[in-house]
Order: sequence, then C-alpha cells, then structure tokens
Amino acid sequence: MVLLMSWDGEGWKEAGREYHAQNKQATEAVDNLINMTERRNKLREGIRREDFIAYLPMHNYIYMPTREPWPGSSVNAVLPAVQISKDKSIAASTWIDRNQAVEQMTWAPGHGELIHGYLISGGGWIERAGARCLNLYHPPTLVPGNSAEAEPWPTIFTRSSAKKTATTLSSG
Repeated sequence: MVLLMSWDGEGWKEAGREYHAQNKQATEAVDNLINMTERRNKLREGIRREDFIAYLPMHNYIYMPTREPWPGSSVNAVLPAVQISKDKSIAASTWIDRNQAVEQMTWAPGHGELIHGYLISGGGWIERAGARCLNLYHPPTLVPGNSAEAEPWPTIFTRSSAKKTATTLSSG
C-alpha cells in the first residue's frame, strides 16, 4: 500500500524549518567536538610524556616541572597512548611505569634530578645497581643583579628586625 501525502505550503515550510534546526544542532555538536579536540591538543603540546616519572611505591606519577604527584588517570587523560607495535598500543602511564620509574624519592641538594645507582635509608646512601632515586630538591632561580647593591644578610635582617621592633613598641 502506498500512502501519498499532500503538503500545502505551510507543511513544506515546517519541514524546512525542522530540517534546518536539526542541521544547526548537528553543526554545533561537530563544532564543539572540534573545539574540545583543539583544547586537548594544546594541552598535549604543553605536557609531554618525558615530563613524568613513575613513583612505583605509591603508583603515581611525578610531574617534573613542579614535582607534584598525578594519578594515572590524569596522565592518561592528557597523553596519548603509546604505539608499541604495528597493531598494539599501551596507556601512557603503563609506558612510563616501564621506562621512566624510580624506587624512591628524597630531598638531596647538590645532587641531580635523578640519582642513579643509590637508594637512601636512615639518612645514608646504599649502593644498588640499577636503582633510581628522584631528587625532589629544586634549585632556586638565580636573579641577575648588581653585586655592588648587595648587602650581607645580617645587615638586612638587623634592619628588618629594627623596623618590626619599633612598630611593635610604638603600637603598644
């Protein structure tokens, strides 16, 4: 059975409006997906797989520019999977676990970012072939200046203390 519909001018206009409304929604959805992809790509440009070290005892990831811990789910959200063969890839966090991991973290001024071949226990170093210890110490940023304008710390401290003492005495 064939059903034939007779559309008047208003029927065609309504069908056209509905088509354009659906088309507009689809276009907006595609635009939103494109914008989300662009934002993720910009984030990925700023954060790289090399920026992370896996801290195996806690199974989290240290973001080296700030030394802050990240959960694996966050690492995987900003980094793409790593292609390990033609037909297989693994999560970025799994790759970092296998290739950029440390067994310990410590605070050791004077040492590099990664201390190879040593672990620390009870305040002393233990030689351990293949071990890696992450140094959380981040050296200060040196600001260039005029050394002729520099004063010894005791002078600055004394002057600052004198101002605080005078303020305290005058307010009491």
